[in-house]
Amino acid sequence: MIEDLMSEQPANKESVAKDFRVLVVDDEPEVAKAIAKLVASRGFRAAVTTSGKSALSNFDKHEFDLVLVDLAMPEMNGWQVLAELRKRKKQARVIIMTGFVPKEGEAILSDRKADGYLVKPIDAARLDAMLRALLFSQNLGRPTEAVAVDDEPSILPNEAYSFIRSRTFSPPSRTSRNRPPT
Repeated sequence: MIEDLMSEQPANKESVAKDFRVLVVDDEPEVAKAIAKLVASRGFRAAVTTSGKSALSNFDKHEFDLVLVDLAMPEMNGWQVLAELRKRKKQARVIIMTGFVPKEGEAILSDRKADGYLVKPIDAARLDAMLRALLFSQNLGRPTEAVAVDDEPSILPNEAYSFIRSRTFSPPSRTSRNRPPT
């Protein structure tokens, strides 16, 4: 069973985030729902399932950009889910969640090739940072507009310079000076 929590997403979040689908997998339904609501509150689409087998089945049926999976679950643990997801889609993005991390646990979690890990209770700021880092910086195969800019604006035609300036959120100080006429 999968539950989609998209309806709980705030309307004022960035429109790009709503296109990203996150599957939350935890054998404790209340915990899974709470984490999914936290994901949805950040503007992402969130769905919930409570077993590794269900996660794999739903991963095959729906396009999820990221899977947040609990490490300790019956039948199929988080490592097994991670391994199976990577067999199905090599670029699958997976974050492992756990409620217990011994001293050497961070090294173990980091060495297992997951895209990250979160310790429960989930820190909202850390979750937000991980979601944005994984989903936006990787862009997960979506079309991207990119512009390469030389550090000397005088070599660019006026139209190119204007275009780049119009797309720049915080221009570097070098390009903030007035453009010399060509």
